[in-house]
Amino acid sequence: MPDGVFNILPRYGASTGKALVSYLLIKKVDVIGGTPLGRAIGAVARGNLAKFIAELGGKALVIVTSNANLDLAVNRVAFASFVASGQIYIVATRIIVYYLVIDLFVEKIATKAESISRRIGAPTNLESTIGPIIL
Repeated sequence: MPDGVFNILPRYGASTGKALVSYLLIKKVDVIGGTPLGRAIGAVARGNLAKFIAELGGKALVIVTSNANLDLAVNRVAFASFVASGQIYIVATRIIVYYLVIDLFVEKIATKAESISRRIGAPTNLESTIGPIIL
């Protein structure tokens, strides 16, 4: 990615977020967080006529960079995606992978998911490590 396209600003959300969203050149805001945060940022973005997308209520983002250890990234993404059968608030629901490593990442995560699916079964099956869930 070119410099300046993606930035992480580890500061206080209230002051930093408001300053960013208030800037008149910002044309789109995408927020992941809680409902109060979404309402506050949405009100400011709306005042600037910026497009606004809010994914509120636990959308966990994972970013896999070009220099990431892909085996480690796959294991962590698999854990974040399948922990507690996906029935918890922090399940990884958005995974952004750098385009130069995406093919290899997809191949590895598919292999990992297949190995997880082989372990799903009845609690009476000694080979299964993941039981069924009721939705």
